[in-house]
Amino acid sequence: MINRGKFKECYSDFDKDIVLDILDMFINDYSGRIKKLSGYIDDRSPSFLKNEAHAFKSVIGNIETDCIVFAQLELIEGICDELLDAGKSEEKLTAEAENRKYNEIIKEFRQLKTSSSQLLAETRELRLLYLGG
Repeated sequence: MINRGKFKECYSDFDKDIVLDILDMFINDYSGRIKKLSGYIDDRSPSFLKNEAHAFKSVIGNIETDCIVFAQLELIEGICDELLDAGKSEEKLTAEAENRKYNEIIKEFRQLKTSSSQLLAETRELRLLYLGG
């Protein structure tokens, strides 16, 4: 998932402590971000969910990943956009259609939790490498 060559190239001129801070940002914020995403899904808050998904993508983008987590977050953002656009439209979504959208989000979120936990493990490994080197 983490493109280590790209990561090393991107951060080759950075102080080791800065690189560790970047990795720690993801590691330390991970569980809180997952909880926030889950809560916004449960609350059916597409605006907050979209913002949190976008913020999570930014953190992930800092660690140079070529992973599905980024795409999953983009998909969740896109579904949130559809829900938000429908809320502004004269033709509102039916309750059934809205439920389908949230079920899509729930399905994607379940997969996101699995893939992002793998990314978390890789980030921890990468952190150990930076500590050792």
